[in-house]
Amino acid sequence: MSTEKKKSATTDFEQRLEIQKYLVGEAERLLMGFSSYSMGAATLLLYDAVEAFLQVLADHQETSALNSKTFAELLDGAGNDFTTVKKYKASIDRLNNARFGFKYTGIGITKSDALGFARNVRAFLSEVCQDVFDYDFWSTSSRNSTSHRRTENWIQKAQEFANNGQFAQSVECSAIAAAVYLNYQVQLGLGRSDTLRAVPIGGSFLVNPFVSEPDDESLEDFREWAEATINTIRGVMHLAARGVDIVSYRKFQTLTPMVRFAVWGRTVRVAHFNDRNIAVTEDDACFCVNFVVDMAKCLEETSIKTKNKEDNENYRYVLVESSSDVIVDPREKSPEVIRQAQVGERIAAWPGRKHQKWPDHVAIIQDDDVAFVSRAGVRWM
Repeated sequence: MSTEKKKSATTDFEQRLEIQKYLVGEAERLLMGFSSYSMGAATLLLYDAVEAFLQVLADHQETSALNSKTFAELLDGAGNDFTTVKKYKASIDRLNNARFGFKYTGIGITKSDALGFARNVRAFLSEVCQDVFDYDFWSTSSRNSTSHRRTENWIQKAQEFANNGQFAQSVECSAIAAAVYLNYQVQLGLGRSDTLRAVPIGGSFLVNPFVSEPDDESLEDFREWAEATINTIRGVMHLAARGVDIVSYRKFQTLTPMVRFAVWGRTVRVAHFNDRNIAVTEDDACFCVNFVVDMAKCLEETSIKTKNKEDNENYRYVLVESSSDVIVDPREKSPEVIRQAQVGERIAAWPGRKHQKWPDHVAIIQDDDVAFVSRAGVRWM
């Protein structure tokens, strides 16, 4: 096939693929169930993902398929020029027939059939997107899927490392993004989200200690281990209850290094990969980036934003008079930069006396979290 048919990624293109990826992800979550209704609903979502992708193909070709009135016309028109589309035509037809039977005549769909549809749809989207657009379908992750700028920054770094072939560095940034976002959820104080503190990022899932003689010391060690284990299980159950795929989370932990926060709970510290000699691949790097995005989406969708009225009444504001870095912690020699504060921007200062602790910086509110700007670049309003 000629290179003229290839297409560079654009924001609109990536957003459309991201929607299709989301539909497939939701279908795969339904496939974890057992009822025929779950299988049918999953099949409907898989069909929608294929139809939306075929529409992208039609738009790319600018053919008469754009005006197709039926799915069969869209499939024939949009995929007529591509061998990879023709390769999957029979399996897509079976998906469409099953979808029609379930939706309009109530014919149930077995789990084995639904799982087969999911495998074929995944393969179809992967191969056709690579063939037509020279683009990895599963690399589509919108870093702007969270309301937390710091997390978005680490996701973007992970994507950039992956694009440059630096897969181990990409996985490390994904681990930091997950740790930062979970810590952000904790800081919001939503319901029982304090249990997220118990969820380890990277490393082993549960560690079974060796308990020898039942003396006071070993019993105390066992008590601490049991408490830590129970807290970890609580944290994992909390994530599962909010829609995070725990199987994927376990895989993410296996691939990522340990991430810890410094004593003051702001700056991250990354440990080594525990000498596990894991050869991180491109697929691993893409998986980790996509997992963090999907996890953040689940937690965003199940969060209820709350505000402290007393704090709101105590807000003071600063006006940015010269462009300044918004940083995580002024105690660091090379502080992490969240964003640039623009001249003329009005920013809420953190309630209380946090700003008085740092003579050269002012504590501000950034995404419901504390951050800092240089005192020299702002003035109190």
